[in-house]
Amino acid sequence: MLQHKIPYESSIHANQRIRFTIEKSVNGGAPITLVGDDILGPNNATGGTRGIYISNVISTTSSSIGDTVTFTISAKLDNPTTAVDTDGNTRKAGVRTGTDYGVGSVMLTEFKN
Repeated sequence: MLQHKIPYESSIHANQRIRFTIEKSVNGGAPITLVGDDILGPNNATGGTRGIYISNVISTTSSSIGDTVTFTISAKLDNPTTAVDTDGNTRKAGVRTGTDYGVGSVMLTEFKN
């Protein structure tokens, strides 16, 4: 079971939603998409929409002990442009960390029948 909490900011400009994808591969093989294109944030410009992407994924595998199972969480902006706010600070949408955005976490739990 894969659980995660990922802070993000999107929609500083129009058409700047963020898309999250979760994939799994076994022993370096071709990735299998578990969650594809979870789209967050409005399509219009909001000056920045902050949120937290939270998901729980349960994935089964027929892998044997000793196999390497890799999970990948990726984020992609529809339009990766930057913005300059009224104080002259450059802002870029995407995955965020720090005291202003909260703390993200990823937890992987393995169960065996």
